[in-house]
Amino acid sequence: ETISMNLTFHNVGVQPAANLTATLSTTCPYVTILDGTATLPDILPDQTISLEGLFSVLISIYIPDQLSVPFDIIVSDGTNTWTTTRSIVVNAPKLQFGDPILFDPDGDGFFEPGENISIGITITNIGHMNTDSGTLIILVNNPFVTLSSNYFVLPTMAAGINIPINFTVTLAPDIPDGIIVPISLSISAGQININHCILLPIGVYGDGFETGDFSVYPWVNNSPIPWTVVNDPANAHSGNYVAKSGAIGHSASTELSVTLNVSSAGNIKFWRKVSSELNYDFLRFSIDGEEKGSWSGTLPWAQFSYPVTTGPHTFKWTYSKDSSVSSGSDCAWIDDITFPTSASGEIAIIYVPQTEFSFLELHPNDQVSADIVINNVGTVELTGTISYPSVMNLLYNGFPVENDHNFSIPVGEARIYTLTYTAPETAVNLDLELIITSNDINNSPIIIPIHITTVPNNDPATIPVVTSLEGNYPNPFNPETAINFSLKESGKVRINIYNLKGQLVRQLVDTELPAGRHQIVWNGKDNQGRSVSSGIYLYRMEAKGYTNTKKMMLMK
Repeated sequence: ETISMNLTFHNVGVQPAANLTATLSTTCPYVTILDGTATLPDILPDQTISLEGLFSVLISIYIPDQLSVPFDIIVSDGTNTWTTTRSIVVNAPKLQFGDPILFDPDGDGFFEPGENISIGITITNIGHMNTDSGTLIILVNNPFVTLSSNYFVLPTMAAGINIPINFTVTLAPDIPDGIIVPISLSISAGQININHCILLPIGVYGDGFETGDFSVYPWVNNSPIPWTVVNDPANAHSGNYVAKSGAIGHSASTELSVTLNVSSAGNIKFWRKVSSELNYDFLRFSIDGEEKGSWSGTLPWAQFSYPVTTGPHTFKWTYSKDSSVSSGSDCAWIDDITFPTSASGEIAIIYVPQTEFSFLELHPNDQVSADIVINNVGTVELTGTISYPSVMNLLYNGFPVENDHNFSIPVGEARIYTLTYTAPETAVNLDLELIITSNDINNSPIIIPIHITTVPNNDPATIPVVTSLEGNYPNPFNPETAINFSLKESGKVRINIYNLKGQLVRQLVDTELPAGRHQIVWNGKDNQGRSVSSGIYLYRMEAKGYTNTKKMMLMK
């Protein structure tokens, strides 16, 4: 968005202020100053003047919500300088995924072969501006898994609005146990690209004792009065069956344990319920002999979770009584135990929606571009390289990147690169490739075909159908570059070059021009004929009913 700034100036001195020039600058990378220099009228002592549209700036569509943008305003009369700082807070949309809700049809807490898992997740605009409409893509790369829906159209969302998304995951009856299925979600809505990954561990990684016994795992239950699995829906946390401590007497204990080899670090989780003498008769839980928790008294069902490292571990639940007094039911129950899964949840997954680029029937010096969006839809940092054809350029945030460019994308985020091409004077017919490699072992490399055709400029008098600032070639450049533009009708044209502070560097065009294609060369010098330094420059075209600004880079 381009915004104009209205400013008020007050002369607090006792002398008139004359020959005034005001300059605007900012250090914010999301803001480009289009018109940052202005001449002020004389200001009498104690006089206040208000000026509208004094400066204009361009706000990037990628600016974060609620970012405070600082501006320095410097006023000079050639001898004295006055500096003040102002800031504006920018509103922007910001989408966020909520925590997913997964419904297991048989209620045992495990996702098993043959089941249909219902998944609900909410998308909320937590920003301060309406979003553009967009799409949600759901991805799964597993032949044993199907989705009821994998594409949703998202409407424009006002600030604070949320949208529920519901879909079903069907697990094939022959899906292997012991794997983790990643379900990736990717949103594209205007300038927003965000991602999320839901992990489904397949198979039973715990015990809810619904078999009616201790047969699921190699339980050790050899106390004189052992634990039992009882059919007691009223006391079970879920289902019909629950593990109950043995009916021991005073000064006794009963133990239930299992030793497992944990191949991937995670957490053990379980639900417990206690009815015993407070502060004397305890349910205790330990890992490898180290007590992690103990409970006594009358306690309802509650879930507990403890971290577990890789390797063999012994998990033990012990109910013990002191020498006297019984209270309540005088026992403890445990249910719905979940052990760390044997598969790793650290998964690199790449998603690039673009599959092919076609730039066809280009005229000489036509400049075209296309965005490439690399999404990290996995659970770990996504790393890799991008290799592009030598006749093209690749930009990131407006800056060129070298070929075989290395990228690193945090979880849930995306990187947008821009591929550019300028048609040569001679006709060509090219079939090229852009190659993306990554640490996603299931999707590397990604090869994107690029098709380019150009036509000779046999009819230079052809009148364009639109007015357009087509770009400059070469870009980056040294020492000069050609700026191409077209006019659908004759009229006044102005093309100026600015630095990133918004200061005018060179006026290239300010005249009437006929309809047609035009080209102007900038030799890298300012209005005083001095060579400018390396860096990013803006060139802005103004014509009848048309304004556009582009970036170019001078590299010496």
